[in-house]
Amino acid sequence: MKTLNRAVRVLCVAALVAVLAGCQTWRQSAGAISGAAIGGYAGSKVGDGSGQVIATAAGAALGMMLGSEIGRRLDEHAAMEAKTAARRAFDTGEGIRWESANSGGAGPAQGRIEIVRSGVNAAERPCREYVHTVSIGGEETQLRGVACRDAAGEWVEQ
Repeated sequence: MKTLNRAVRVLCVAALVAVLAGCQTWRQSAGAISGAAIGGYAGSKVGDGSGQVIATAAGAALGMMLGSEIGRRLDEHAAMEAKTAARRAFDTGEGIRWESANSGGAGPAQGRIEIVRSGVNAAERPCREYVHTVSIGGEETQLRGVACRDAAGEWVEQ
């Protein structure tokens, strides 16, 4: 319970940092906060004691950065398309392409998720290392990461 309280505090600080750092749009702030929450949760599943707190903080920080970048560039509909494609790619272990006419006025959004490697983590749950390339109005951003299934069967960033 003590570790959970620390994790909640870390997530609150990460959310506050995202807001105070001058995130320019609501989408970017929402992406940063949700990324911090997902990353913090994933980090909290690593180790115990002070190592778990450090992993939680690192996961929250990484998730916040990635979530902020995607949130900055995609509107809600395009972000949903990207998330749906990522889930399909993780489920099948195969690359997926997606596209959306909506991207917050910056032009059409499209992307591809390439599965670089598949394996299992220490808990024997499936994991996928991936590269997600997002193109909005011709400008590309590439995100790399690892997602593993959690105990509930959901894909979470590691």
